[in-house]
Amino acid sequence: MFALEGEEPFDAGLGFAACRILGFLHPYFFDRGQSLLNIAFDEPLLKDQLIKHFVPFENLFPHASHSGDSGALNYRSGLYIPEENVQCVLQALSEKTVFESLFLSEDSGLMLALRYAEKHQTGLLEAFDICEPMIGNYLSSQFNLRASFLNNVHDELVEADCECSRLTIGIPVPSSSEIDMDAFGRVIYEWLQQEDQLPAFGDMPSDQRAQPGTLEMTLMFSDSTPLVVVRTTENIFLRDRDGLIENIRISLSNELENHGLKSNFFISTEDESEVPADIASTKPCQMQSSITPRFIVNNHTWTFRFDGMSVEMALSLKSEMTVLMNGKPIDRYKLSRSDTHRTVFFSNGNWYTISVVNENIFSGTLGIKIHKGIFLQAYFQLLQGSNCYTKSANLTFLSFEVLTLFFGLMVFMMPKAVVISLLLMLLGGMYKYNKRYHYFLRQMPLDDEHLND
Repeated sequence: MFALEGEEPFDAGLGFAACRILGFLHPYFFDRGQSLLNIAFDEPLLKDQLIKHFVPFENLFPHASHSGDSGALNYRSGLYIPEENVQCVLQALSEKTVFESLFLSEDSGLMLALRYAEKHQTGLLEAFDICEPMIGNYLSSQFNLRASFLNNVHDELVEADCECSRLTIGIPVPSSSEIDMDAFGRVIYEWLQQEDQLPAFGDMPSDQRAQPGTLEMTLMFSDSTPLVVVRTTENIFLRDRDGLIENIRISLSNELENHGLKSNFFISTEDESEVPADIASTKPCQMQSSITPRFIVNNHTWTFRFDGMSVEMALSLKSEMTVLMNGKPIDRYKLSRSDTHRTVFFSNGNWYTISVVNENIFSGTLGIKIHKGIFLQAYFQLLQGSNCYTKSANLTFLSFEVLTLFFGLMVFMMPKAVVISLLLMLLGGMYKYNKRYHYFLRQMPLDDEHLND
């Protein structure tokens, strides 16, 4: 396992591989232009003082064959300081004259690494070119890299302590009567810009946020169940997953409530492709509906029953709609001639959307779609009875309507008992059987066109 092929030098082969492995297990510190090798062998005043504290790294692998050093300082392991010698090297470099002559600083990678090793009682291993941040080349854990330009030199959390996944937040756009989609998008956009607990958003540098990575924001299913999805562009290492989710939940809830909106949203840390798992799958509804047909010039009420709920919709003569869930009003609005109105509500952890659109302004036909999550559960039409009858039935009722009008005129011209009796009989029959001018609620089949809406 530890054998080297051919004449490969130890420091460029097994030594460098070991450095890369250690970079996944511990923080490693970036320094530019300063190394233990240079200090030990190029500084005459320090050579005798420091060289005794170093151990050839290959000595830790006595059973691995190797062919010396590569001679170059690129992509190789360097000097190794055993745990018991770290404090001596740190003290020697911290002396004022040495510290100033080497142009060291407290936040230089070398000093930070020595202090970390002293604190955690570990040895210190030097590696060259294990990362090249300027060109984005990382041969070990990018998360565990510590550098002053990353503002993370005192962060001791390592990759192994974190959960690697995507962070996804799904926020259903509220009912049309509460806020329009553009305004809601601006609310979420501004929250993403100011919330420091989240990864970077937009053009801001990622080192300005507590979490690594970057966020993207998209609007999905805008024509049916608009959903604002905020997610990291790739898997990231989440620090304190449960605490992070709780903090995000509190922050976003406060933001929505400050704008007079209900705090309904989903947060997921699953490695998923599109939307949170709570939204991407759902149990189908068993839908029931009822309505008492009434003459078109009247108020109309119908009821949907599903998932243990009773949703009642009442339409007034003034085209004003009231939506009640289990007897409590959840939405009020005036029907538009062309725009779709969405009523969005949550119950038992599920997200529902009832959309209503005027499909035919001349006949007054309304299209009503009920979604659970992002999935269409049922499609209804509120339409006149004439659209429910067959052509022959419509012609039959139409002939009786003409006959009724005829006898109505005859009553004024010939107010005789037989004429009045016939008119009353016709009116009674029309009232009982002719529902061409009443509104009915009809459930429509879910074809591909509606399922893809």
